[in-house]
Amino acid sequence: MAAVWARIRDWLGRRRFVRAVAVLAGGTALAQVLSVLAAPVLTRLYTPQDFGLLGVFASILAILSVVASARYEGAIPLPFSDAGAANLLVFSVGLAVVVGGLVALLAAVTGGTVLGWLNATALRPYLWLLPLAVFGAGLYQALNYWAIRKKAYGPIARTSVSRTGSQVAAQVGIGAVSSGPLGLLVGQFLGQVGGSGSLLRLVWKEDRGLLRRVSSSRMRAMARRYRRFPIYLMGASFLNRAGLQLPSLLLVALYDPKVAGWFALGQKVIAVPMRLIGTSVGQVYLGEAAPLALESPGRLKSLFRRTVLHLAVLAILPALLLMVVGPPLFGFVFGHEWTEAGVYARFLALMFLLQFAVTPVSQTLNLLERQDLQLRWDVSRGVLAGGALVASALLGAPARVAIGAYAVAMALAYVELYWMSWHALQERSGSRRETRG
Repeated sequence: MAAVWARIRDWLGRRRFVRAVAVLAGGTALAQVLSVLAAPVLTRLYTPQDFGLLGVFASILAILSVVASARYEGAIPLPFSDAGAANLLVFSVGLAVVVGGLVALLAAVTGGTVLGWLNATALRPYLWLLPLAVFGAGLYQALNYWAIRKKAYGPIARTSVSRTGSQVAAQVGIGAVSSGPLGLLVGQFLGQVGGSGSLLRLVWKEDRGLLRRVSSSRMRAMARRYRRFPIYLMGASFLNRAGLQLPSLLLVALYDPKVAGWFALGQKVIAVPMRLIGTSVGQVYLGEAAPLALESPGRLKSLFRRTVLHLAVLAILPALLLMVVGPPLFGFVFGHEWTEAGVYARFLALMFLLQFAVTPVSQTLNLLERQDLQLRWDVSRGVLAGGALVASALLGAPARVAIGAYAVAMALAYVELYWMSWHALQERSGSRRETRG
């Protein structure tokens, strides 16, 4: 009887996980439908050079958004009490305000010099958007982690739609009446802050009592308790984002904005299934895995393995499709000028398969508080990715070879991340059994 009851509980748990994924995936799916439908329009309103400049702006924003709250937002799902988590929420938002101000100062003083190094001086008139976007990203990240803690998957799904809707409307509307990258950049900014208002209203409506009891002493205590997040995770996450964004920056600096624009579109298309399914799975995995990391590492190991396997199976068909018909498909859908982006997507297909399978469970090391391993992996990936591109450029290799070398390096990096996470899970499961014994 006990065995039957255990099976029933396991089945119900899986159904809850699947339902939560379905809710998030539904909102993300609608958001991605809007993005996909807009893409052929955007590629006819903007040039590859414009997309290359967007890639530089988005890359800088993605890297800076890591430090917006010093990664304290990642600890919001972890405290036992909601009161402790509420103090982390307010602390994270406060840090985002401070960091946004610092970015504004740095952009005014050194922005032109940095853009000159990156061969992207055309972005200088639009630098005023950067600090606003950094604050918006920090605010949304903190609110999103709070919603994950509360398992408010419906509101999270709705914010995905509002963020993408705001982004697409601005990019199409501005692009229809003006030239240059302004519309793409404004849309990128709105995509960062969209949805924050609805999540903020939800927090105030349901948890205002917790927010009113937030205190500076309690915030300091929670900051000390989770100090490993800024000490280890912020550096690791910074390197993580830098590793992901490095291609856009290096391709502009080492080749030209047009190459970076083709690469950006290839990545955008590859990212559709990641955002459609992978992000939703990752959010639910985090919500389900956080308590298991404390209570049942063995069950967390099973959840980790099952999630990676299912995602890998889902990724096989899209990866094969990109390999076989990538270039003609891109030329037909986005216009002849974008056929080269399909060639890049073909090279990136293997990397996509592994990224899709492993990225949604990449929070495992943080849940196990093994930020040291996360930092080690992020350094390794940055060296592999950056080394592949720089070496290709120094050897005089064409852009296609550089993209291929980068794809191989990234594929190896995701294999390494899977191995590290699995090994850490085995260690935690073994130590828990020894403790009980």
